[in-house]
This record gives sequence, C-alpha cells and structure tokens, in this order.
Amino acid sequence: MRDKPQSYLNYPSAANLPDKLKVWRVQDSGKAMYGVVSEPFAKDAPADCEVLTTGLSLHKGPEHIAVGRQGNFLFWGFNSPPSQMTDAGKAFYLNCLVYIAKFKDKPPIDRAGSGAH
Repeated sequence: MRDKPQSYLNYPSAANLPDKLKVWRVQDSGKAMYGVVSEPFAKDAPADCEVLTTGLSLHKGPEHIAVGRQGNFLFWGFNSPPSQMTDAGKAFYLNCLVYIAKFKDKPPIDRAGSGAH
C-alpha cells in the first residue's frame, strides 16, 4: 500500500481514489529507482494504442502510462535491470515480450497531421 501522491489532487480522475493505493512492485533495487511515465493516450489516438499498465508517479497523474503498446512498439517505463526486478516484474516483462510479438508485422499507425514518422 502506498499513499496517494499529492500530484493526483490535480487530476479529476483521481477524485474517487482512496488515500492508500494498492500497488505491486516491478523494481526492487533497495533504493529509489525512477522510471518514466508517459502522457495518457488522447481520446482520438489510433486504434493500435494500448495501455498495459499505469504507474504510480509522484509528479504526474493516475492515468499516466508506465507500460504501453503502439503497433509493434513496446514502451517499458521501468529502468531497473532484470537483476533488480521483483519476480512479478520479471514475469510481467516476459509476458509483455510474448504479447508484443503478436504485433511484429504491424508498425504503428500514424494519424494524418500527427507529425510522427
């Protein structure tokens, strides 16, 4: 259990969250190991965008993405090497690799005007 981050107060989607959040650890390095969370997908994002899990962030909101997929691209926001991952984190990482393999021939869809290449 972790305290709800103060930054969540800035997000309407966190209004009904409890003060204590149930979380599972992916990294277990014995020290603070920070990762990267990404902005939530826009409501008009291409159909090949998928959130696999959000992440607890002390500076962002509850819908920010820690692990996501767009086409055959996997965004893995955690930064610990496997030697510093929990057993659950290692299993999740392997499951993500198996899952993303299904999309190997499906490059990300680019929306018209998005500027992505």
